[in-house]
Amino acid sequence: MAGTNLTLRRRQLAARLKQLRQESGLTLEEVCTPMHASTAKLSRLETGQRGASPRDVEILTAIYGISDPSVIAELIAMAADSRTQLLRREYGSLGNRAIYSYIDMEAAASAITEFQTAVIPGLLQIEDYARTVIRHTSLDHVPERVEKWTRARMLRQRLLTSNHPPKYEALVDEAVLWRVVGEPDIMCRQIEHIIPLAEAGRVTLRILPFQAGPYPADDSPFVLFDIADLPTRVVWRESFSSLDIIEGPSEVAAYRRVIDHLTGIALSPAASIDFLCEMRDHYANGGPDFLRAVP
Repeated sequence: MAGTNLTLRRRQLAARLKQLRQESGLTLEEVCTPMHASTAKLSRLETGQRGASPRDVEILTAIYGISDPSVIAELIAMAADSRTQLLRREYGSLGNRAIYSYIDMEAAASAITEFQTAVIPGLLQIEDYARTVIRHTSLDHVPERVEKWTRARMLRQRLLTSNHPPKYEALVDEAVLWRVVGEPDIMCRQIEHIIPLAEAGRVTLRILPFQAGPYPADDSPFVLFDIADLPTRVVWRESFSSLDIIEGPSEVAAYRRVIDHLTGIALSPAASIDFLCEMRDHYANGGPDFLRAVP
């Protein structure tokens, strides 16, 4: 489902309602009469195309024979929850509504696999690196907006040091480490920041070396999310002018095959850490003459 605005909570609730109906042994048609609704409405509720109200949840749980008050309360809370508004209060106004969907999926994921070809993944960026990337990859150079996005990126990183962090794997092209963002000092500190995270297992980092040659999706960075209560994984793919949220099983499976292929040709986690250490030392010495910092 490309380019959808559906919130994560709506997706999760839709999947739960469909599961409960199936466990009850009822068909959509059999639920229509007691609910006084059309099959079209029920179908949209179960696909997330329409949000279920708390009243919808009360009626459906009664039809499905759900008597556990904690389960009913949880589902009603999901129906009433406006996650985007909560994120807006926490992160401030970031301009693009889509970023809140991304933050929501990221926070709910049990596993995240990210592939990057141009910059260090956002969850691993230090503040100076993030600010420089945001300033130079956006057509909006308003300092206030740059600072808001930088702050939001820093807040997102709490995820990796939380009590229950997701399993996070980053596949990074070697070119990312040679692209100077800011000054050699920023690059040195940026790489130094990643090394202990990788050594501690907070992130599994694999570098795709130049000698691996061309590979699938080398022009298409993406993130694969594993999220509880959703029937399939979700792929987030973003370019300069558009974004896609991909959920079709066959499409997601194709991205999973790409990840398996990239993992097979990438350096091992241990070798990747060694490579990072070499690059850190390289920038600590100023880097080669042909490297030019972003002004």
